[in-house]
Amino acid sequence: MSITTEILGFCISYKLPICHVFEDETMASLSDTSRGSVTVLVGLHQISRRTISTASRRQFENRVPEKQKLFQEDNGIPVHLKGGVMDALLYKVTMGLTVFGTAYVVYQLLVASMPKKQK
Repeated sequence: MSITTEILGFCISYKLPICHVFEDETMASLSDTSRGSVTVLVGLHQISRRTISTASRRQFENRVPEKQKLFQEDNGIPVHLKGGVMDALLYKVTMGLTVFGTAYVVYQLLVASMPKKQK
């Protein structure tokens, strides 16, 4: 089956004005394989239409003013900890990994600097 026939079938399935004359004859003449290809093309077209859509599906509340107020108030807390418990937890985990990594590097340097004993 030719590409032209598949494209024509795709055109007919969307009832585009160019192909309205061929609707009954062409779809009847398409083999099952070509109809399957046309179905796949139609599906891909619908998916691409939904994916590229500029309309948002969910409307979110604008919370920027609340966050600005939270981060700009002068309460003595460092800005990287003003986000709450998760910020403090992330800070502590990061510092722990940094201290552990530094200690491990120093240990490996000491091990590498000591020559192995000859037997």
